[in-house]
Parts: sequence; C-alpha cells; structure tokens
Amino acid sequence: MDRYVGVSLLDLYTSCGDIDAATLVFEEIPKDNVVPWSFMIARYSQSDRCQEALDLFLQMRTALVSPNQFTLASVLQACATMEDLELGTQIHSHMLKVGLDLNVFSLNALMDVYAKCGKTEASMDLFVESQNRNEVSWNTVIVGYVQVGDPEKAFLLFLNMCEEKVQATEVTYSSLLRAFASLASLEAGIQIHSLIIKTMYDGDDAVSNALIDIES
Repeated sequence: MDRYVGVSLLDLYTSCGDIDAATLVFEEIPKDNVVPWSFMIARYSQSDRCQEALDLFLQMRTALVSPNQFTLASVLQACATMEDLELGTQIHSHMLKVGLDLNVFSLNALMDVYAKCGKTEASMDLFVESQNRNEVSWNTVIVGYVQVGDPEKAFLLFLNMCEEKVQATEVTYSSLLRAFASLASLEAGIQIHSLIIKTMYDGDDAVSNALIDIES
C-alpha cells in the first residue's frame, strides 16, 4: 500500500475512533519513515492506549527509525499517564543528545512526566531553563505543585505567570481552586473567582466544580 494513501487511511479511521482498523492499516504500509510511526504513537497516547504507544515506540527504535519532536511528545504523554519515569528519563537523555530539549512541545511533555512521577523539582528545573515557555509550560508546573500538596508554590507561580502576561486557562484556575479547597482557604478562592469572572472560563465545568469544592 502506498505510504501516503496509508497515512490518509490512518487519519480517517482514527478520526472515526476506530483505532483497531487503523492498526491493521499501519501493519500493511511502508514504515521506513517517521510519519506513520509518529501518527500511530500519537493516536494510541490520545486514546488512552498508552502501553501500546510505548510498545510501538520501542518497535520503532528497533526498526532504526529516528523519532522527531512530535513522536517524543506523544511517547512522553504516554509515559506521564503511566508514570513511567525510567523510560521518561531515557527519552530525556536522547533529547539532549539530538538537540530536541529546546522544543517546547517535547519539553512540556517531559516536564509533565517528571511532575506526574512526583519529581516536581526536576520538572521545575526544566521550566526555569526553558527559553520557550507557553501556557502549557506554566500549567504543568502549577499542577505539579498542587498534586504534591504545595499550593503556596503553585500560587506564587500563578502570580509570576500573571506578571509575565501569560494567559491563564481553565486548567490553571481549576487547579488553583482545588489547591485552596484543600487548604480550606475561602478568601484566596474568592480572589481567584473574581479573576475568573473576567475571563471566558466562568462557565467551564472543571472550574465550576472546583468552585463548588471550595465553597462546600
């Protein structure tokens, strides 16, 4: 089967949610190029079939196909979900060797691996060193500190985020509200709520649920 036709079919089947049909197509197309590998790894990761994403990445390396930044971001997403710190650190070493440690997508995914695995300071070190931060970068470290029970650092990062004029998202606000709920800090939650009212996230389900938690 022609590679380009195959990738188009992969896109068609995965868009319809039929990952198994896409897998059958993948097995039939040429795989000497990173594109089909990267495509399937991404779809496995996004479909919560993370072990299959990791297995396919290892097959890709055995086939001597070099991953690109999109491949690594998808594999790291699977690592974060499965809290696979060992593979995450191996990929980090590879990123350093090939110069992909500066790519914002793969770097954000790597930060998330460390944060999900409880290595918040390692995630923060990457954040500090990064020259290409975006709102996902900020959210990753904020959520990381909330998850390890350090809402004060999370809130300080939020203040820095505002000073840098980076737009907060529903992830930012819902994470901070849950942090304040765990501290039973109603006043801080009300202050955050007053900021949320000025944004498009006032009606967001995750933010609304977090507000309920802090007020209950």
